[in-house]
Amino acid sequence: MQHYNYKVLLRSVIGIQVVKLIRSKSQIQAQIITQQTKQHVELDFGALVDQRLNQRDIQKETSLKSKQQEEQLRAEVKQQFSVIQQMQTENENLKESVLVKDRLILNLQKQLQKQKDENEAELKEMREMVLEMQQEISALNEQME
Repeated sequence: MQHYNYKVLLRSVIGIQVVKLIRSKSQIQAQIITQQTKQHVELDFGALVDQRLNQRDIQKETSLKSKQQEEQLRAEVKQQFSVIQQMQTENENLKESVLVKDRLILNLQKQLQKQKDENEAELKEMREMVLEMQQEISALNEQME
């Protein structure tokens, strides 16, 4: 009987040890799961922080590029505006030049018309003089005959 009690006692000690092992195994597994979860959370948090930092860097870079492009566009617009102003000035100068040339042309046309009228008047006078001379010559010829 003692042998039987010893076996029972041994079994209960072994059972208690098994229960302790199972509990410690469960605790170890729980610790492992907790540690893994912690690591995943830390990794996820680290990745999230890295992602946010990368996004911030990208936003800064994009903002910088955007500002540079804006400055470049402003410089181009200023340059184009100055070119347009220069072209407008040249256009106004050309208009004034055309007006001056038009006035000169009108003055020359008036002078030419005046000269033409004077020449026609002189030609008319000369023709009249030639006719008078021809008439005088004819009259002299008739008298000589």
